[in-house]
Amino acid sequence: MKFRQSIEHLVNGALGMGFLRRIKGKDTDYEIRPMIRSFVDAQWLDQFDQKLAEYIEHGERLHAGKESDESEAAGKEAVMDELIRDND
Repeated sequence: MKFRQSIEHLVNGALGMGFLRRIKGKDTDYEIRPMIRSFVDAQWLDQFDQKLAEYIEHGERLHAGKESDESEAAGKEAVMDELIRDND
């Protein structure tokens, strides 16, 4: 839940700065504005999708109680760093 809130916060920030625009009639779809199209390409989106899948898996393991609190904190920090790091 905290991760979803973090993502929503980042998306709202990108909306506020004009990097994204909501697509009318769709709550979860966004248009990437021209200023970042050169940065965000299909490969970047695929890598982002993979990182989100990893985080979902991590969250499911935590929810099932298979990891300790210490590894939870380290895992969250590592995943968030990967999501926001520029891979270029």
